[in-house]
Amino acid sequence: MPSLAVDQVADGRMLPGAQSDLADSAVAMMNELGTGGLVPVIFHRTDSPGAGRFTTTQVTMIDVGDVLDTQRRRRNKLVESRETRLL
Repeated sequence: MPSLAVDQVADGRMLPGAQSDLADSAVAMMNELGTGGLVPVIFHRTDSPGAGRFTTTQVTMIDVGDVLDTQRRRRNKLVESRETRLL
């Protein structure tokens, strides 16, 4: 996702309006993919020994937390407020 504007973040957390906008935009993107005939899935290993090594699960929900994540450091176990949208 693109970086948020400075006025959309306070103390390292997204403001509720920005969080809702991001969740709504992600749902719109997923719906457009579906309109184009693409089904968003998560590709993963299967637990069943006889069913092959890999399987997919269709994405049915978008979940956006209010804490901005980075890969460079830990977030000190902050509890997030979350926005969820069903697809």
